[in-house]
Amino acid sequence: MENNDCYSSILFRLLSVIRCHKRMVDISLGPSGLHHSQHRLLRYLADHPALSQTRLAEGLEVSPANVAVTLKKLEKDGYIAKTADARDSRNNCIVLTEQAADVLQQTKNRFDAVNRQMFSGFTEEELLLLSSFLDRIYGNLNQLAPGQE
Repeated sequence: MENNDCYSSILFRLLSVIRCHKRMVDISLGPSGLHHSQHRLLRYLADHPALSQTRLAEGLEVSPANVAVTLKKLEKDGYIAKTADARDSRNNCIVLTEQAADVLQQTKNRFDAVNRQMFSGFTEEELLLLSSFLDRIYGNLNQLAPGQE
């Protein structure tokens, strides 16, 4: 197999795995009423509390406009609140509500089950090797766009 054919085959399978995982996550999210992008934003906020909208967009690697739309829906549904930034009152910080914390705990258990199934049969060594390969691929791609990580 030529390298280009091999690359295409691997990329196709990698993207198929990602789509399948997203489908399983969406099924797991069903009872919560959240969409994948909303859950991802809430999860990021749980790991990085009280961020500005700009920092949130940077961390999620999406446009500020996409974050604004998602935040508007999440605020309306009671999952997030905006508070004044203690360092600069002209800016708001986005914080999770108790409702968001509850739904994140519920979905964590479902996601853990999806991830356990996805990686079942792999040894710790194989998982570390896979992780190192993905890190290398990510690094290679980032060399195409200097200053992007």
